[in-house]
Amino acid sequence: MKKSPLLISSFLPPALLLCCGCLFEPYRETLRYDLGTPPAAVEEYSGALAFREFENCSGAGTRFRYRRADGRLEDDPYCKWILPPEELLPRTLNLMAAVDGAPRPAVVADVRLQMFETDLERRVFILAGEWRIAPDGKATAFRIEEPLTGTGPEAVVHAASAATVQLGRRIAATIQP
Repeated sequence: MKKSPLLISSFLPPALLLCCGCLFEPYRETLRYDLGTPPAAVEEYSGALAFREFENCSGAGTRFRYRRADGRLEDDPYCKWILPPEELLPRTLNLMAAVDGAPRPAVVADVRLQMFETDLERRVFILAGEWRIAPDGKATAFRIEEPLTGTGPEAVVHAASAATVQLGRRIAATIQP
């Protein structure tokens, strides 16, 4: 028995429409996050130094980056930073160090990022790299690991913010008299 092409073509479009609902996941909004800074952190090194855009050697972009137990890195398609790390961190640190009406400080720190990610197995956010006081200061390596205090993107933001504050404190401590 030969099937009619007209019969097949009349059932194919509805069948495809029914299958499409099974193939694609529902729409999820992409969430954007900024780093937060606790007010106490601002008092500690206000006006002490300024930061230029960081050099980003980490490979991290605007999407949250997660390291799996097998070493594989994955970028979250639904959670993003408002800026890439090379712009986000100096912006946050400069806002923390800003003093109303004060001129920009003469001390400038240059930072090279090597890690800006969340280790899922160890449940920590890692900020690592090296910094130097411009123009010809000695490079100082750093690795800051902040534990995640919960689950979800808010825990990552909290840990990343705490790591950023800690980086600012470390650098400021070296230039304080």
